[in-house]
Amino acid sequence: MTDEHQKNLRKIEELFWNKIDSWEYHSEWFDSYVYTINNEWIFKIPRRNDNTWKELQREKIFLDKFGNNLPINIPKIEYMGDKVLGYKKILWTHLTEEFFDNLNEDKRQKIARDLWMFLKKMHGIILDNKTPNKYRCFFHKEWFLDLVKKVKKYIFPEIEEKVQENIKNFLNEFKNNNDNFKNQRWTVHADIFYFNMLWDDLNDRLWIIDFWDIWIDSFVKDFTLLADFTNSRNDKFLKDILNVYNSPDLDLFRKVKVFSKLEKLYCPVENVEYSETGSEKNETFYKNIDIVKEVFK
Repeated sequence: MTDEHQKNLRKIEELFWNKIDSWEYHSEWFDSYVYTINNEWIFKIPRRNDNTWKELQREKIFLDKFGNNLPINIPKIEYMGDKVLGYKKILWTHLTEEFFDNLNEDKRQKIARDLWMFLKKMHGIILDNKTPNKYRCFFHKEWFLDLVKKVKKYIFPEIEEKVQENIKNFLNEFKNNNDNFKNQRWTVHADIFYFNMLWDDLNDRLWIIDFWDIWIDSFVKDFTLLADFTNSRNDKFLKDILNVYNSPDLDLFRKVKVFSKLEKLYCPVENVEYSETGSEKNETFYKNIDIVKEVFK
């Protein structure tokens, strides 16, 4: 056991007021240390800086205020203190593409309906602070122009010229379409993807987790991570959600696909800037570079 794990488990035990008989560390989260304790509880501790803890605090404030009004199952945060957050473990399976492929059509439709009902309600919430966060706002042109610089700095050295040209063409087309920068202000979850969508097969229920990333943005943001560019098998699911969310609007579907490409470019940039050193190109960065190559080949 590393010194870091020992320190974290001591903090959890002090807050938990129970003996830790078993623990499991989950390395998938890059922003927090995440542990399953006694096979019953999930605890998170910020990995890097105070900003992550502030965002976790914001998650609790948001869920305490709005959670009961959301038509979805969400974890109830029961432990909060000394930069530790804890909630009851959910018996679930991540909604990966492979798992989704094995569901029957009725369950797929139920998940699509549950998800659009949640997003429709989520996007209608009025937050106290209506000023959008410029750091990651799709509709904000300053954010986009800053991303273009970082793409050239971090991504271009790792890819061939043909892919670079395809990315440049895509970014120029995006920049020249003023519709992409309309000042749409919606409350978004901002991290809707398979890892944060959990399926409880025993009770036939969908759960959504990790609300610490909420901000004001275009509602399109909450659909971007559902789009897949390596194949089209996820397109029907995405269209099902969009159809019941708004209307059978192919323009909306195409817009989600375009914004999803932008998301794919942001991921390696985020990996570098959120690394331990703030400049490290780690294993996750190179996995995302492979995705960029596939999307823009």
